[in-house]
Amino acid sequence: MIRSRLLGSFVVASLLCLANVSLGAEPDPWKSVMETADRYMYGQGIPQDRGEAAKRYEKACAAGVQDACSELTEILYWGHPAVPKDQARATELMKSLLPYLKAACSKGNPRACLRLGAAFADGMGTEVDRARAADLDRMACDGGFIEGCFYLGVAYAKARGVKEDHARAAAMYRRSCEAGYAAGCTELSEAHRLGKGVDLDLQRSDALKQQACSLGMKSACGEK
Repeated sequence: MIRSRLLGSFVVASLLCLANVSLGAEPDPWKSVMETADRYMYGQGIPQDRGEAAKRYEKACAAGVQDACSELTEILYWGHPAVPKDQARATELMKSLLPYLKAACSKGNPRACLRLGAAFADGMGTEVDRARAADLDRMACDGGFIEGCFYLGVAYAKARGVKEDHARAAAMYRRSCEAGYAAGCTELSEAHRLGKGVDLDLQRSDALKQQACSLGMKSACGEK
């Protein structure tokens, strides 16, 4: 009798657990859209194509996905052959996103730190503060957002908010290149071509340029 009651309790508990799962939060319908957009945005396993990324971010942003809106600001601010530059829209969009990005970054969201860093670096919707931008890029990089490593490299190379340090710049470029970020490969290629922060190595420079080309950076392939 005791065993029967225990078994019955276990079955009821199992059913309740399944019910809780089924009655829990519904799957995010925009998750797969964001994953595909990110792959195009950052060249994750496919050639980088910000035009394709923008199409998906635009739809997700319209549905209220704030991370999608934050990525869209980057594309709109700088433009793309398939996306006309619209810095006015990017700035207004960023202004509306700042409270979210600050809160999300403080909670450890590396994407939010990255986009907040871009806002302070460029004065997009806020004041220019390159020291703060560099700190935010470092947080994004440490959190696994490779573009943050690239921008931190740019900061070191051009003394933007940090002391100029070409060796550290090259290290950041290498980190982003090894993770498949094409722009990191092109900057590391240039560093080897000039011997800035790394050994002057034209053969290595050419190899890195070809790597950037294979990752979808047309300018590295000799295309405009």
